[in-house]
Amino acid sequence: MPDGVRGVEFQESGTWKKAKMTGDNGQRYEIQPTSAERTHFRLRITDAHGKLVNQGRAYLFRAPGCTTLACSALYTPVTYTTG
Repeated sequence: MPDGVRGVEFQESGTWKKAKMTGDNGQRYEIQPTSAERTHFRLRITDAHGKLVNQGRAYLFRAPGCTTLACSALYTPVTYTTG
């Protein structure tokens, strides 16, 4: 990101919520799923100036290997779409 990352937001029940940073370098955030099956996610990023990246573009993805409790791996590459 040209201006760095200040935060990540995830969408839950139609509302954007701030994700909890889980690492001190600003590159790991805990997000919640948008689906009851806990497999679909929607997020957007805020830059270091507090502005939404790409005019608030939302990134949508499905995380394989996720269950009602947790995802099976700490890092799972996924394909995504934007909206």
